[in-house]
Amino acid sequence: FGLNRDPKSWNLVFSNRTDTERNNITAFLEARGGVESFDWTPLNSSTTYRWICRSWQRQHQYADINTVTATFEQVFET
Repeated sequence: FGLNRDPKSWNLVFSNRTDTERNNITAFLEARGGVESFDWTPLNSSTTYRWICRSWQRQHQYADINTVTATFEQVFET
């Protein structure tokens, strides 16, 4: 019960990313270690929320093309 009883979750796919973009995305997520929250604005929203990302995967497709998948979970901080 309470104000924050329905946290949102987004399964994101960053596809067709260069090696540099892949490294930047995963470095950002790794630096937070699945516990430090960050700001992110979902698609079609004008409001920024706080999120954590506990799980992500990176796949090397070919040459300089990669995919990173991640799950963003909304958190409520005071």
